[in-house]
Amino acid sequence: MQFAHKVVVGAASLLLVSFAASAHTSSGGGGVVDFRAGANHPFSGLDHVLAMLAVGLIAARASYQTSETERRQRWLLPLSFLIAMIVGGVVALVGGPAQPSIVEHLIAASVIIFGLLLVAAGAFPTSTALYMVPAFAFFHGYAHMQEGVSLGGRGPIGYAMGMIIATLMLLGAGIALGTLMRARTSSGETRPLLSLMRVMGGAVAVMGVALLVRTF
Repeated sequence: MQFAHKVVVGAASLLLVSFAASAHTSSGGGGVVDFRAGANHPFSGLDHVLAMLAVGLIAARASYQTSETERRQRWLLPLSFLIAMIVGGVVALVGGPAQPSIVEHLIAASVIIFGLLLVAAGAFPTSTALYMVPAFAFFHGYAHMQEGVSLGGRGPIGYAMGMIIATLMLLGAGIALGTLMRARTSSGETRPLLSLMRVMGGAVAVMGVALLVRTF
């Protein structure tokens, strides 16, 4: 279980980094909307970081399913998150209403839901997550772009590209982490550490509850 210990340490490090990043959220007007600002924004809040890492982990978990269809769907999870996030960003950019408090509630709720999906992975078809992930991803994109709109500036395309690349990095990090979470059995074969994934999902859900409470 030495490898599992390393994975836990790595995951804890990611969470510590995201906690630190959450202390650097934008303070409002006067900012510059450009590629760098867009790339920084997904890392600026623990809710965004946890949600995207969780989606990546769920996708990695789907690759361990026995059904070939389920395994193929693992790539649809991060793709559906990204597409729905872009749609949400476009809606905000073309004149969506100022971000209401319900959006923050839904983003925090997404952390809870994604954590619980990871806990219950294997107990439901991947298609279930395919319905829920993009629904919440829309509001992540809406919040990202609303932040850019509120800062003003002349670089919405650059901001959006930075946001997309940062999102891909976080989703990819979750997939990589889930893929690496394997242990060698006594027979020399490797098996996924599904119990560790469930523990991480539970931790994400608990942090999501804390984030949701903070939005009220």
